[in-house]
Amino acid sequence: MAGHGNLIGGKLEEIAEVISMIDNKERVGVCVDTCHSFAAGYDLTDEEKWNKFWDDFDKIIGLKYLSSLHVNDSKAPLGANRDLHERLGWGFIGLECFRLLANDKRLKDIPLILEVPAGKDDKAFGEDIKLLEWLVGKEKDNKEYIEKSIALQKLGAPERKIQGAKIEKRDGKRKLEVQKGKDVLSMLKKTKKK
Repeated sequence: MAGHGNLIGGKLEEIAEVISMIDNKERVGVCVDTCHSFAAGYDLTDEEKWNKFWDDFDKIIGLKYLSSLHVNDSKAPLGANRDLHERLGWGFIGLECFRLLANDKRLKDIPLILEVPAGKDDKAFGEDIKLLEWLVGKEKDNKEYIEKSIALQKLGAPERKIQGAKIEKRDGKRKLEVQKGKDVLSMLKKTKKK
């Protein structure tokens, strides 16, 4: 989850705790959403941060529980606790995350679900699927990759500016929302003990 409101799942530890409450874990699976993770404060924007997230996921939850990925960029900045999906490379996460995703052996055979806004011409899904395929085998210093990354960031700049301003205005309320999520997890723990 994006870490907003009274929902749990915005922190890896919360997901691990929920899994620990389940007696029969044979059918337990976790879906990671790139936008939700970013919104919850997990930076996925470069290789070091990408690897840290997946190392932490494996240590805290376990890669054996990873069952799918929702793939999307974010219209909102890091840690904004807003679930605002954006087309790949257009948002605050940027194209590097998706280049890493397309080439990460840990994610081989994990189903990917593209969740991006359709756009006015309904070509967004097809274009973003082709983009993911194009990223396979690309190095971050590839000239075409760099040019594509810059072009996509320009396309998304107006929406990033709008959403960034909204988040700045709303920022004072964020602490209250995070506390609500912690309260829900506490209630679950108490229910499991009964």
